[in-house]
This record gives sequence, C-alpha cells and structure tokens, in this order.
Amino acid sequence: MKVLQVEGVGQVVDILRDQLRKGKSSEAVRSLAAQLSSPGDAVPSLYDAVKKSYHYTDDPPDGEKFVSAELQVTRYREKGRFEGDCDDVSILMACLIGSLGIDSRISLLDCDNDGLYDHAVASAYLGAEWYDVDLTSPNPLGWIEKYYRRIDIYG
Repeated sequence: MKVLQVEGVGQVVDILRDQLRKGKSSEAVRSLAAQLSSPGDAVPSLYDAVKKSYHYTDDPPDGEKFVSAELQVTRYREKGRFEGDCDDVSILMACLIGSLGIDSRISLLDCDNDGLYDHAVASAYLGAEWYDVDLTSPNPLGWIEKYYRRIDIYG
C-alpha cells in the first residue's frame, strides 16, 4: 500500500473500480464474508460484525491511500480489527457483500454540495433498491441523505 497524489475524481473512480473487481473475486474476502455473515441476513450481519471491529484512521497528510479488501482481511486475521478511512471501509464492505453474490457498489458523495467528493460509502442492492452501508456514520444501515451529489462505481 502506498500513498498516492490523486489527480482528480476520474483517477479515484478507476482505483476504486479496480479494488472492487479484485476484492469481490478474492477467496480470502469470500471466506471472511461467509464467516461473518448470517444466511438470509447477510448485509445487516456483515455490517454489525465489521462495525464492531472497525477503527477509523485518517489518511496521511501527504496524500490518499486505498487499502485493498485483501489487506483488510489479512490485518483483521492478525489484529482482530479493520482500519482505515471511509474509502477503505467502503472497499471492504462492497467486496465482502459482492463476494457473497449480492450486487454492491461504492459511491462517492459530495456531502456539503461544494462540488468536491468528500465521502465514500458502500451500497448493496437488496430487493429492488440500493441501501447504503456507511460504517463511519452513527446513523443506521441504509441511511444516506438522498440529495447528496454522488458518483456510483461498479466493479
């Protein structure tokens, strides 16, 4: 994992799409998803399990880092917890959900309507609707202000 000097939202979208593709097909990610989830209640049970073991950490001041789902799984097996900022935990959650065969994505959000994307969140397609899975928020599973400007990324 290296710190990047990200040049624009297009580069972030490309990085996140690549992380989704790799993580959803990872056997290590799939194995952990199966271990942490409950049949018939996969997304809420994954949300609860990861939230209990998640510690928010900021990116370094000199750039952006993206932690792959596979590295998160390795760290969890070694330390018993997940770490990172919103894009890191969004990569993890979208990959865990997707590895179980549930449609998932990452969305970049402009939370203060200033034209800059300042938050990332995973989403799961359940039934006929997308539900946001934001572990950095105190709000419950599925809560996101729908008026935020967003870019949805599929992998």
